[in-house]
Amino acid sequence: MSCCKCEELLNSCTCIVLECECNKSINCWCCLYNNWEQIDSKHSLTFNFINYYNEINKLKSVPKLFKKGIKSLLNDLKQNNNSLNNLNKTDYMNLIDSKFDPVKIASIIEEDNIAKLIYFINKLEFYVEMSIILIEMNKTLDYEISYLEIFSVSDAIEELIPSIVKVFASIEKTLDSSVEYETLKEKLYSFDVVSTNLRSMLDIKILNNR
Repeated sequence: MSCCKCEELLNSCTCIVLECECNKSINCWCCLYNNWEQIDSKHSLTFNFINYYNEINKLKSVPKLFKKGIKSLLNDLKQNNNSLNNLNKTDYMNLIDSKFDPVKIASIIEEDNIAKLIYFINKLEFYVEMSIILIEMNKTLDYEISYLEIFSVSDAIEELIPSIVKVFASIEKTLDSSVEYETLKEKLYSFDVVSTNLRSMLDIKILNNR
């Protein structure tokens, strides 16, 4: 493979100023995000999960507090996506053309990369958390969902983890001690835990339903 050179994201990616190494695997932000968009489109993730909420919202057997919690998750996702979209609109070429201090430009790009990854992982966490909620609902409430369908979501997200780690590893060592960098490290760890929990739940459910 080679860098996707996604027109919408290229100018807000490190590969606009640095040579990326996406010849063998995803190694830059625009390729990571573009790959996620393809996964989302292929599995209709956003569409399906919004539909799940709409269906759940119609069920009288589901407590209002439960519905409110899911709605809150959706609102958090919307705010998170808005923040991520704003970062994706940043044009680093404008900074370069304006003869901005190169050191400052590098710092801005690295800080943005950290923020993008945090928002991106938040986005993926939504699907993981919603999947766990749907599995729990399947046990106790009047709602059914295919475990194999959720498994495909989990599988698609897990495939992205190595690429997320590679983009994370590309962040300059000068930012290692920053609060944002530490937040991102904690976010990566917690995301790994919750995604592993989802996979364990699914393995048990699928095995028991054979």
